[in-house]
Amino acid sequence: MRLMIILTIMFCFFIGHAIAKPVVSIPKDISITTQNTVDIPIYLSEITDNINGYFLRINYSDQLSHPTVITEGTLSHGHEVLSGPPTDDLGGKIAIGIMAGFQPQTDGLILVIRLTASSDFEQSNVTFVLIKSKLYNALYQEISSVFQNGFIQRIEQSQVHLDINNDQRLNLIDVIMLMNYLIMD
Repeated sequence: MRLMIILTIMFCFFIGHAIAKPVVSIPKDISITTQNTVDIPIYLSEITDNINGYFLRINYSDQLSHPTVITEGTLSHGHEVLSGPPTDDLGGKIAIGIMAGFQPQTDGLILVIRLTASSDFEQSNVTFVLIKSKLYNALYQEISSVFQNGFIQRIEQSQVHLDINNDQRLNLIDVIMLMNYLIMD
């Protein structure tokens, strides 16, 4: 009986691991306050050891412009990252890719796209063009992956109260900083 339970657990573990798919995601809670730029982080999780490159096609509001790809401090740092406007009619505002040698060892930030927001920008979905976004292996075969879209919105400074560290979020760090301030005085 114990052998059967152990075999079942091992089978479930291997099957679950075998069907796990890498996830490429953009946060759904990106905010802009008074600045004119916004950084869109793109994350990779549930990595597999055979990822060798990627193509990402991203779409966003026309009120966002001048995309700049930032790789410093990311999983893409040190690799030749190609980026530019798409050259076909399949959609998206920017195409980004690494052709070979990507091979991330841990989950993390793939890259950041910095955009300039127009003064009348309010909100935008940030979406992957699925027909053109993919992870692939060393043989340029597509790896089955999940792509999760994100969202950006402009938040007026007055909407975020008690944001002690000015990160546009209320979280435990704000509480700790407030407590330290109150204790010190």
